[in-house]
Amino acid sequence: MNLIENKFTSKEVDFLKKNSKDEVKEITPPEFYLSDILQNETKEINSFKKRLQSTQLIEDKFICLIFKISSIKGSPIKEKKSEDIDALFEKSFHTLLQQDRGIWQRIDKNIYALAFWDYDNKNKAKSILKSLTEKMSTAMDINICVGASWFPSKDCSKFDSFDNAVKALDHAAFFGENSFMFFDAISIHIYGDRLYQLGHIEEASIEYQKGLELDETNIILINSLGVCYGLIDMLDKAKDEFKKVLRISSNEIMSIYNLGLVYDLTNENKKAIQYLKKANSIDNNIFEIELLLGRMLYKTDEPKRALYHLKKALKLKSESASALRITGEILLEQNKLPEAVSNFSKAIKLNPSDSISLSGLAKAYEIQNKNIDIALSFAKKSVKLDPDNPIFKTRLTEIYIKKELNQASCQTQNDQKIKSA
Repeated sequence: MNLIENKFTSKEVDFLKKNSKDEVKEITPPEFYLSDILQNETKEINSFKKRLQSTQLIEDKFICLIFKISSIKGSPIKEKKSEDIDALFEKSFHTLLQQDRGIWQRIDKNIYALAFWDYDNKNKAKSILKSLTEKMSTAMDINICVGASWFPSKDCSKFDSFDNAVKALDHAAFFGENSFMFFDAISIHIYGDRLYQLGHIEEASIEYQKGLELDETNIILINSLGVCYGLIDMLDKAKDEFKKVLRISSNEIMSIYNLGLVYDLTNENKKAIQYLKKANSIDNNIFEIELLLGRMLYKTDEPKRALYHLKKALKLKSESASALRITGEILLEQNKLPEAVSNFSKAIKLNPSDSISLSGLAKAYEIQNKNIDIALSFAKKSVKLDPDNPIFKTRLTEIYIKKELNQASCQTQNDQKIKSA
């Protein structure tokens, strides 16, 4: 009696994706993402972008930089020191930008934007700007993080160059408080991941596509794009992206697993199991793989093999309501009632609205003819949560009948006692 046929979705088993931090070593994600401001631009940012757009250049090229002062010797910046830092930046930028070499503007507290265009070549510009940053950092004993982007670059507008510098700043922040980073595909991936974390899946997918324009064989970006397509129910596109990864790297376990999940969601069970088994053969200590493989084997009527993988999943993650629920269903079918009760009870504790576990626990109690009132309560709740489920309704009816029979039996015994007395 398989209850999970239409109950298991990608919300219960996650797609797998590496974070952008996996692309670089010895890094720590920043506590604050400056790129969050791109979701709702301030008037200061809008003003700088308009200035940038209206600037007439002899050569249509410039470098855009975002400077962020994060701390003084590891301590928060005090107000008076902040005023001194403002003065230092103003003096430094005026020195650098004399004779209309660029524009600058403070866009937030301790955050400055700079566009610089009077340079012979990129290497010379990098040298000038990195030297400037180091001198300011030393002069005020402050930590400065910098993100930079070039214009022109691909199909980016002048406005885009500012956004790209912001993304590069978040990229630099991964490496600590005194880092200088130029915009690249990883910068885009970091921003895409931030959008993903905030639940903006479609916007994240657009960023991942932009990243692939810069690095078309980046398997982390390709997999991330596939995950986005999977989450917005564009499953054919998701398949294409995961297969693209496997053409580049045939043993990329995350994409193998993700492809198995997509085939599960499209009800192509044999293909789903095929890919999940392959993923399992590469690494049999990943919770999501063990859980989904167990689920698929149960779905295809292989409960013993399913139970093996589900138990492994629970060793990896003991508080998985999904694994506990499916395990409970298998044990109920095998008439291992105490074990079924244990798994269903744990699943309900984790998710009180788990209708399958509520109904399963009620059935296990009914078979054992124990806790009938509790069983009735759980069965009623399961039907309320899922009123169209015929199995839940049948179980509820059976419990009502069992209760009536018990009451009748009890009444008969009482009558016999009275007569014998």
